[in-house]
Amino acid sequence: MIDSTLQGEPMKQLVIYGASEFGKVVKTFAESSGSDVRGFIDDWHSGADVVGGCETLLREFSPQKFDIAMAIGYRHQDERWNIYCRLKNEGYRFPALVHPRAIVDPTASVADGVFIMAGAIVDARATIEPLAVAWPGAIVNHDSTIGTNTFLGPGAIVCGRTSVGHGCFIGAGAVVTDHLIVPPKTFIKAADRYSDHKTSGT
Repeated sequence: MIDSTLQGEPMKQLVIYGASEFGKVVKTFAESSGSDVRGFIDDWHSGADVVGGCETLLREFSPQKFDIAMAIGYRHQDERWNIYCRLKNEGYRFPALVHPRAIVDPTASVADGVFIMAGAIVDARATIEPLAVAWPGAIVNHDSTIGTNTFLGPGAIVCGRTSVGHGCFIGAGAVVTDHLIVPPKTFIKAADRYSDHKTSGT
């Protein structure tokens, strides 16, 4: 289930916040997901498709006409979250973007600002909280929760009934075993197996 507050609304042009390497990936992904991308907002970089920084966004791109995709990457997670919260308070929407080759079970819940990329799977009754990113091939198994502003790298697997906290990073090909609680801001390296003793119940 995509966030119901974003359903039934007319599609607006999309502005991508962040024009670095991740921003370019998000642009291709957003267009593949059916979005009409207007350009980039970036406070540090310039370029042909960069229309300005945050103040330009607030001045020239009203929330009545434009939505935002957050493309600040995992190396700046705190700043990414703070800008998201600020712009939400300004009235901007961050629609969830789901690639047409991703699989999201009808009983799953996908919040605003989430990216579900090509080949990713969100299983039955899983919950993906705001601003989380599932890179291509990532799998979230049944009844698991992925916390706000968390990144799942390509091919990462979160097994069933596991709760991943806010601001985590789970690297490419890593596996988080079932019935666990992963604390906020946990960093799991690529290809690691995470099997903490703390469980989320049966």
